[in-house]
Parts: sequence; structure tokens; C-alpha cells
Amino acid sequence: CSYSGLGRSVFLAGNYVYIAASYEGLQIIDISDLSNPVLVGSCDTPDKSFDVCVSDNYAYVADRTSLQIIDVSDPTNPDIVAYRPYNEAKGVFISDNYAYLAAKNLKIINISSPSNPTEVSSCDLSRFSATEVYVLNHFAYVANYISGLEIVNVYDPNHPYLVATYDTPGEGNDIRVVGDHIFLADRYSFSIFEFQAPGGCRYIVGDYNGNLAFNVADIIAAFSKLKTGSPDASLLCECPPGSGDVWAVAMDLNNSCGFNIADVIAGFSKLKTGEPELIPCEACPPGG
Repeated sequence: CSYSGLGRSVFLAGNYVYIAASYEGLQIIDISDLSNPVLVGSCDTPDKSFDVCVSDNYAYVADRTSLQIIDVSDPTNPDIVAYRPYNEAKGVFISDNYAYLAAKNLKIINISSPSNPTEVSSCDLSRFSATEVYVLNHFAYVANYISGLEIVNVYDPNHPYLVATYDTPGEGNDIRVVGDHIFLADRYSFSIFEFQAPGGCRYIVGDYNGNLAFNVADIIAAFSKLKTGSPDASLLCECPPGSGDVWAVAMDLNNSCGFNIADVIAGFSKLKTGEPELIPCEACPPGG
């Protein structure tokens, strides 16, 4: 089966293959008969399509200067319903109600309403050259052309943060993740990495005195438990609201994935400036 354009990326959904075809936009091929694939539809995007991901009858195309959102409910008549302008949009991945876009850095876009996409956050990488992204288990794995592999915690899509990097010999171009293993293709080599995500809840200091407020008593109690080596995880993320132990009130502020003096000092500093991190119990990671 032939089609117009230079195929750069392919996505399989049901009986259709969706191809990001460079200057020819999106090409759609019916593969219900594997011995006779048929081109059934196409959509010319404004620039140069690099990548495509399909979810719930919408195709999301990284089109270099924008993210294009295309209604493919009728594969024979795809129609652009929305777009957001971006610089160097080259990779896209859909997870839940979010589009993760490799566009120099990592952009996170709420697509719960595909006709009205809204950017909720972005995460700066060590180099602004992201080419592809893959999301699994609250982590976004980014192929960064210049700096190789970068891993971003996206448990809270509104507050992503970089947790790991690895500079590969060449330039990172494409990436896939299966379980704990990361498969990265760069310009000169193919690499396989193993990544063990940090365990435990990242919300460290509980509302120890049960008054639903972040105050000096909580800091003192936390510091006391730290010194005895027994931070109390049972007070984290208690429900239902109003029980007295509803809030985890400070994060692992130094990203050490542990409970330590630096977190207590940072929490105390936020208390003094009136900026505690108030996070509802349902925001805690599973198993926290």
C-alpha cells in the first residue's frame, strides 16, 4: 500500500494504521485485511508531522510548530478540531486525559476536552532538544537528542520534575519502555537501561496533632520522630476528609525519597513564610 509523504512514525489502533508522514500530514490505512492494506483517509497538517498517537477517536500529531488534534471517528474523513502552537514539537504520547509533548522540553496538556486543549505544565530538561516521550507508571521517559535519556516524575501532571538523566554516546531519537526496562535508540547506538522507581510516599510530614493545619507542633513532632528513626507514615493521606488526619502537609522537598533533616528545615521555612504545601489525601501516590 503506497501513500504520500515520508513516513516518520506509525500508530496502530483497531483495524487502522496511522502514519505521521512529514509534509503530507496524517495518512490512515485500513488493515482489516492484512493481505490487502488500503489507504482510506488523509489529513494535511500545517507543517511537518513527526509523530502520532491515537486515543478515543482522536489523533494527536506532533507537527513541528504545533500539536494538531484530529477527529478520526470517520477514518475516511479526518478533521482537525484543535491545535496548540509549539516550537519543535516532535514526539507525543497520550496517557489518561493528558498529552505529553516532546517540544524542546516536556509539555503536559490536558485533553479531557479535545477541542479545547489546555497546557497545565512543562518541565525543563538538561538540554532543550526533546525528540520523543513514553509515559508509564507516573514517569515520562524522554529521548533528548543532545543529552540522551531523561526521566520525569509526572505523578502530578501539574508539577512534573526531573528525576534522572543519562548522557548516551550519540543523540537520543526514540524510546520505548517495558516494565523496568528502557529501550533507547540514538544516532550511534542502541541502549537498554533498567530503572527502579523510588518507592514510598513522597509526602513526609503529617498533621501530627490533628488540627488540620500546618504549624510548629507538627514540625517539632516530625523532627522528634526523625531523631528516633520512626517517622509515622500512618498519618499520611488519611480519609475521609474531616477525620483529623486528612492532609499530608509537606513534600519530600529535597527529592531524596526519604525523611531527613533537610525536609524538616524546608518545611519549617515554608511555615514561616506562610507557604505550606497543602496536598489532599487523594493526591498521595499509591502505596504511600
